[in-house]
Amino acid sequence: MLERLNDDIYSYKVSNKDHLRLSSTSLFYLFVFLIGTCAAFIFYPRKEADLVTFTGIILLLAFTGPAFYLHYVYFTKSQHQELRLHDDFFELFEENVLKFKIRKKDAQNIHLFMSPTYIESGIARGVPFMEYNYMEIKTSTDTIQINNLLYPDLKQLALNYFDITPIYHQSYFANIE
Repeated sequence: MLERLNDDIYSYKVSNKDHLRLSSTSLFYLFVFLIGTCAAFIFYPRKEADLVTFTGIILLLAFTGPAFYLHYVYFTKSQHQELRLHDDFFELFEENVLKFKIRKKDAQNIHLFMSPTYIESGIARGVPFMEYNYMEIKTSTDTIQINNLLYPDLKQLALNYFDITPIYHQSYFANIE
């Protein structure tokens, strides 16, 4: 959730809208599964409907299970975080305590971990877990991780906020360590 604190400070926190934005594809797959299961029991005999339902469950778990796992990991990492962007530095708070304050010029490396389609076009195509990505900002003393549940467009942040070129890592499953 974006909040403007004053003319030059923007604050980002995880909101319900962010949860819905990232999990919408998985929820759509779940909706399609439920409709397909209902249709199978209406139009097919019991044994065939059971087979369709079982196959649907396997496919649903294969496509959405990793996404729900990543969502849980990203949420546990960022649920108490707040990112404040100033003109020449940013601050990362955890539970209202300042953890990091980094000036733009102090960033030595920026690593973006995202799916290949997201790197190329800014859109994650394919399975739901490809929508999840994160950024590592390395300074001489720290490494900070920011995921796209906290800040929605990490590619834009890396390109427009910092003065160095980010390093892209193609990752179909961007799991934060």
